[in-house]
Amino acid sequence: MINTDVFVRRLAEDLDKTLTGKKVLWIYSSSPTELIFNFSSFSFLINFVSSYTLIRQEDAFVQPGKHWLRQFSGIEQHKITGVRAHYGERILYVDFEHGLQLALLMRGAQGFVFEPTSLLRFPFSRQEFSLPQLQQHLTVEQYETLPSYPSDLFPWYRHKDLKAVWRSQFWQEIGLNNPKEALLQLESDWQIGKIYVGVDASTTLPFLEIACVATGAKSHNIAFETNSALEGITWFSRKFLSLFAFSNMRKTMQGAIEKRIKRLEAQIRHLKQELEEDKSAFWQHQADLVMAHMHLKPNLEGKLEVVDFLTNQSLLIQVDPEKPAKTAAKWYKKARNTRMLQEEQLTSLFALDEALEEANRSLTSLNELDDLKQLKSLYKKVQQKETQEKETKYRVYQIGEFRVLVGKQAESNQEILRTAHKDDLWFHARGYSGSHVLIQKAGRNPGPKVIQQAAALAAFFSRGKTAGLCPVQYTARKYVRQAKGLEAGQVIVDREEVILVEPGLPE
Repeated sequence: MINTDVFVRRLAEDLDKTLTGKKVLWIYSSSPTELIFNFSSFSFLINFVSSYTLIRQEDAFVQPGKHWLRQFSGIEQHKITGVRAHYGERILYVDFEHGLQLALLMRGAQGFVFEPTSLLRFPFSRQEFSLPQLQQHLTVEQYETLPSYPSDLFPWYRHKDLKAVWRSQFWQEIGLNNPKEALLQLESDWQIGKIYVGVDASTTLPFLEIACVATGAKSHNIAFETNSALEGITWFSRKFLSLFAFSNMRKTMQGAIEKRIKRLEAQIRHLKQELEEDKSAFWQHQADLVMAHMHLKPNLEGKLEVVDFLTNQSLLIQVDPEKPAKTAAKWYKKARNTRMLQEEQLTSLFALDEALEEANRSLTSLNELDDLKQLKSLYKKVQQKETQEKETKYRVYQIGEFRVLVGKQAESNQEILRTAHKDDLWFHARGYSGSHVLIQKAGRNPGPKVIQQAAALAAFFSRGKTAGLCPVQYTARKYVRQAKGLEAGQVIVDREEVILVEPGLPE
């Protein structure tokens, strides 16, 4: 009932007593939905949120926030001469000296503050608006001359309830002559009834109503009672904004945690797929076959005929015709590198599984929380975890004196680009999808050996890792850019050099 005409009229009476003769020092906003009036020793704050226009009085001067804008500056340093309510329109008029005026439309999230002389509004909107002509409360004599159906007489009453009262025998039950008298009696009761704030157990949201003397209507779960509309809406506003902040934070956190869960599940699927495709055993076996048949010579095309001791079948293996042992050494290296990568992937998989379990626990805990302090504590833990994960988004290798970063997926590739110095060296397998690799120069120049090993890393963490030799492009970070419309990790490279390397991990 907070935005009904009866409540607005009672609020106007309280504001008139509180504000008349007081000078407004500042009128400003620190957010798109909050307007603040500062007086010498207290403040008024108006919020337009959800389905309510909220007003609260703070017994202190509210300091402007970090980002704030002055609003209605022409009214600052002027005294208020009165506060009135527009009958039937849920509008408060605040009159100032020298004929200045502000109007507050109590219409929930569609409400606003309006300055008639300058047509300024807060929150700002391009929608045209003009204030209706001010009307006062109808007298009983005027009321009796109006048409029989009261749909336009009681805009403060919900239409469906108005019909129910009009058509029921409620007016007879309370000893009145006709339904018009009953409605007038209800309005009169609401003008003197106690204002209370309750909390809905099913939604945990507060509600504000006026007790009806005639019907004895009174809410359960009452948290606050008062005879002052200003005290009632102040208490309600604080409670509602606290719960509103809690609801918004929980909604934001839920979205972030669910997004993180999806990301972790995708990473786990990708790692499992790579582990299934592991070929370390294949390269180890190929190298063993070559070494076991070193007494044989390959033909002119480099084909070495061997007997596979696992299947007892004859095979032809392509080797270096002059140095078969060199081919075996290369395959042993491939097997070793693949096993090292597999160990790293298994460690990553274990960490990802733990992170996924923790994210699911956080989501369960979030749904069980009902306290803003606990929610903020959980939010802090989730943020710390996100920060830790950002720091481990890429692999880190030490090649000589240089720190080398290797991306794990598109997001970490982008992170490497974002945090790199313009003179750092960037590497990527040319013609293959794969990780971005970065040498952090820190003012030093890496030699050919460091560049060779960083390029080998870029080749190894790409689709070209099984090739004998893989082309890798490299250049300074300042010549790598991400054009508009490209997906995360996709870049345009200028002034690159290309080097052919054997894929592998640093020695």
